[in-house]
Amino acid sequence: MDLGATLCTRSNPKCEQCPLSIGCQAYSNHNWIDYPGKKPKKTLPEKTALFLLLQDTNNHIWLEQRPLRSIWGGLFSFPQFYEFKELLCWFDEHDLPINEHFKKMVPFRHKFSHFQLNIVPIWYKFFNNQRCIHKKNGLWYNLNQPPKVGLAAPVKGLLTQLTISKKNNLLEIIN
Repeated sequence: MDLGATLCTRSNPKCEQCPLSIGCQAYSNHNWIDYPGKKPKKTLPEKTALFLLLQDTNNHIWLEQRPLRSIWGGLFSFPQFYEFKELLCWFDEHDLPINEHFKKMVPFRHKFSHFQLNIVPIWYKFFNNQRCIHKKNGLWYNLNQPPKVGLAAPVKGLLTQLTISKKNNLLEIIN
């Protein structure tokens, strides 16, 4: 018999029918509203990731398809790094110079069931019309005519922010 679901309820306890009422603290103190107590909130581990928002002069953003066996598996996302020097190595591998067009946007948090991801968007606009990145697991996402591809929620949000900022000539940058 499930006592918690049938007899020992918070809103309408049936203590007189319960076989355990003799040793019950809630029954003897008449404070059954306090039982069962709330579980302490579990603190989730945190990770921080840098998202690279690489934009060309035609308002295309570079996205890479995530590995199938990962968070957001198979969806398209920005290149992601856990340390700034990884991002710098990526720039070096793709012959991208770091200049004054390299900006840090306002960070935000995305919650998963098992951890929290602190996302630091790094926006970089390059002015060379020759696209330097051609990988089979990526695409140049057209902000003016978005392709129909699967995107993770934070990626959608950042792409929307870029589209709106392009129209209003505003981009929330922190230095």
